[in-house]
Amino acid sequence: MINIGICFPGYDYENMSFETLSNYLLQLKKAGITSFDFYTTMFLNNNDKLKQLLIFLNEQDIKISFHYASSKKETSNSIFEQYKEDLIRIRNVLDIHNIKYSITIVFHALPYKNEFNKYEHLQKLAKGFEELSEFAKLLNFEILVETLSNNHPIGNHIGDDLDELMFLATNIKSENFGICWDMGHTRLNNIETKQQLCLPKELLAKVKFTHIHNIKISDDQTIDHLPITNFELQKLELECLIKNNYDGIFSLEYETKNLKENILVYIDNIQKLQALIYEIKKYNLNLA
Repeated sequence: MINIGICFPGYDYENMSFETLSNYLLQLKKAGITSFDFYTTMFLNNNDKLKQLLIFLNEQDIKISFHYASSKKETSNSIFEQYKEDLIRIRNVLDIHNIKYSITIVFHALPYKNEFNKYEHLQKLAKGFEELSEFAKLLNFEILVETLSNNHPIGNHIGDDLDELMFLATNIKSENFGICWDMGHTRLNNIETKQQLCLPKELLAKVKFTHIHNIKISDDQTIDHLPITNFELQKLELECLIKNNYDGIFSLEYETKNLKENILVYIDNIQKLQALIYEIKKYNLNLA
């Protein structure tokens, strides 16, 4: 089975009747998605609208994954305690609806101030994510850190440089810790620096989730999380994952919104991604 996910259409969730929204969600399921990726802030409170959605997801056997979004100002001194508090609140909401399966939560690692304090910052992050990963194991969450890009978001973020992620992967011993490979981000970085597009094998072994999307760069702005017009551009990265026995979700990280206008684009992308993964798997099976 191929697990394909897509970002949950939060904009339409807020602006459509649930009856209309659910019809679009069923179209996405029919096209081949098996999960929706949510911002964690949406699950901090169990309101009536969320109850209706979770009942629907359970009935349709559509799984949940998370991208962490903070509801408070992040500071290095208190951020991991905030993570723990939010994870407990989210698990409490999920438990009410008998959602017990393991769920990945993708984090952006906190930025460092300058190159002179990066190593000390990395050590603190490794310690914090090690502790958080063991804590999250009790709540049945997996903790992942995302590969980022020098262009998005702008700043000294851990994950812009793969060496930083290698440090975390090497120094965090918890099996409940992993990497989210954002192919759009690493493709952008590696094309610019003329490096290979596949992750080092040590990181590939830690990849438990993917983000797949396009990025448009112009002189005055970077537009991220766009649908893909040519999936052949992602083929090399997908081959790297499949050859390394990746069995996680292939998640389309789009700004999924305005379903009335864009539903056919999303369906097309889901079906093309599914067909390409089948093609790669079949080719590798024939080589075995």
